[in-house]
Amino acid sequence: MKKQGSGWKGESRRHSLARKGVKTNLPDGRRFDVSKFVASGIRDYKVGNYPQDEIKGREKLLGKYYKRYNKDSEYWGGGINKFESVPVDVLQELVKKGYLDINQNQNNSPTTEEFIDYLLSIDKKHKVTAHGYAISKARSDCRVTIEGLKVESPETLKDPDFIVSWYNFNRGADELDKNYSWWD
Repeated sequence: MKKQGSGWKGESRRHSLARKGVKTNLPDGRRFDVSKFVASGIRDYKVGNYPQDEIKGREKLLGKYYKRYNKDSEYWGGGINKFESVPVDVLQELVKKGYLDINQNQNNSPTTEEFIDYLLSIDKKHKVTAHGYAISKARSDCRVTIEGLKVESPETLKDPDFIVSWYNFNRGADELDKNYSWWD
């Protein structure tokens, strides 16, 4: 039986570290730069190469949705800033400006594109928003990631068609109830 790796989606660590350009050793001792062979999809944000004006633009769009860990803390620790209640139009703007990759996903979650398509497909009267996190410029993996969705309106939960679409879209989430989904 093949042993599962300890990296992203059970892959080997070599795969998980590829995004960071980590060079790994092959079994015969040769060095192998896996980053050349793994599709990145996400813009290559590296410390020092992420212009301050881009950070300011991203923060202008997301800032009011940040969820503070405590009143004195900007980030949750490790350069992570959680956000919640982000409407689909803000997600679209983040994609348009290049702050959010359309093909990105959180482990086994739907991609950004799938989240946006779902949010656009439901009736506008249903207030459903996204939550996730933004990684600060101080880290080499600076990015914005959607972790799930939240139903903001109790009235939405009275619509049986919405409930069916909600559970169909969010099946496979690590945490799921009638008004919240989250992929770890």
